Amino acid sequence: MTTNTADTGDERFTLGLVHEVFALLDQHGYQRGPARAVGECYGLLQQLVTLYEGRDEGEHG
Repeated sequence: MTTNTADTGDERFTLGLVHEVFALLDQHGYQRGPARAVGECYGLLQQLVTLYEGRDEGEHG
């Protein structure tokens, strides 16, 4: 999937990226929580990307 997520404005942050991270966690034996928890993980992944790149939390892209 290469669809740009509307809330980040960053063409690299796609549903495909989210799926790949979740698949990696699954592969390492982590079990998914309820849908609400998965939604929270999505927001945390956005924060991780921001911190990983050294960008300010208020910036996206």
